[in-house]
Amino acid sequence: MKHNEMFSLYFFIAIIILVLFIIYKSRLNIIISIDIDNNTKLIKLNIKYLFNLLNIKIQLYPPKKSIGKKVGIKNKKVKEKVKKRKKYIFTDDILRIYKIANNIRIKELYSNISFGNKNIYFTCFIFVFINTIYGNLSSLINAEKIYLNVVPNFLENYINGRVKIHISPKIEDLLKLAMAFIKIYRKNKDGDHNESNRVNTKSYGDNA
Repeated sequence: MKHNEMFSLYFFIAIIILVLFIIYKSRLNIIISIDIDNNTKLIKLNIKYLFNLLNIKIQLYPPKKSIGKKVGIKNKKVKEKVKKRKKYIFTDDILRIYKIANNIRIKELYSNISFGNKNIYFTCFIFVFINTIYGNLSSLINAEKIYLNVVPNFLENYINGRVKIHISPKIEDLLKLAMAFIKIYRKNKDGDHNESNRVNTKSYGDNA
């Protein structure tokens, strides 16, 4: 009897470990879509998991009206406190985050922008600027599907566009990213003795 109970316990533990391993190695589908129609902007986030058994849709912008004013005031105070703090990013952490993010699969990158301005020089500048960004994205990002298009108009003033980014990170990658950000937070909170290996984001910007 005891032998059967021990076998059942070990079997149950093995099943739990197998399920946790599958979850750890499984992938999320994260879709960010941006729709622009002149002054109207809509940013949505869609998270799918386990063959769409989990399907979460969130409107990031504009924020929904259900959010109270008190919450907005509280968030504003928190942001002001964060701005007052000195922020540092260490080069080893930047490399670690880049290495993890570089392993995240990009399934689709879609961008279709149509804009116009009667100022010919301005329209040409924006057209060249967007194409330069497209060229850099094409060379840096290895996406399964990629479509980048921009159409200028020299006779009207308007902007229409749709951008879609579909990434499929592993739960493993998200946990590693979370651990990396926690490590950065602890370094900023407790300090680090290696003063030569950091970038002051307050003085040089977050993208330094």
